[in-house]
Amino acid sequence: MVEKVTNKSWEALVEHVFNKELKLNVKFSWPENQKQKDTWGHSFENDQLKPIPSSSESHLDYTEPAGDLNMKLKDYIKYIQLNLQGLSGKDNYLKSKTYKFIHTGFENYSLGWYNIIENGTELSTHSGTAFTYYTLVHIDRITGKAFIIFTNSFNPNTQQGVRLLMRKLKESWNH
Repeated sequence: MVEKVTNKSWEALVEHVFNKELKLNVKFSWPENQKQKDTWGHSFENDQLKPIPSSSESHLDYTEPAGDLNMKLKDYIKYIQLNLQGLSGKDNYLKSKTYKFIHTGFENYSLGWYNIIENGTELSTHSGTAFTYYTLVHIDRITGKAFIIFTNSFNPNTQQGVRLLMRKLKESWNH
């Protein structure tokens, strides 16, 4: 949809918005662990952890615009901080009302963010994986705090461990 409106490819839009305008250093595909000392992702085969080189064929095909990007944690933190500012009423790259629509415009799942309201807490959550990495972020829209966990493996045990770690992380910062 955005490609049609702007007459630019998804890749050109990522390059322009995230790299040039926001200076977040977003790269396509996995971290480059063959040429640099970047993080290796891991998959599980026969209950064994298996490191996956960035040179592996990892095409998400038609779902690539929903993922298949990588950035360093410090840049992801900057991205989440933009969201936090917008949700708190401050305009930055986008208007505050745009951030609020992105996060809460639709019940349950709104433009990439799960919209969860429970026990007096309003959360925006998002998780992502290419089956070798796993990321989870929770934004508490009431307190204005965000919690981010990056891992370099993916399987049900990783997901469960990240959920438990997220719960403990939030408990320790919300007391």
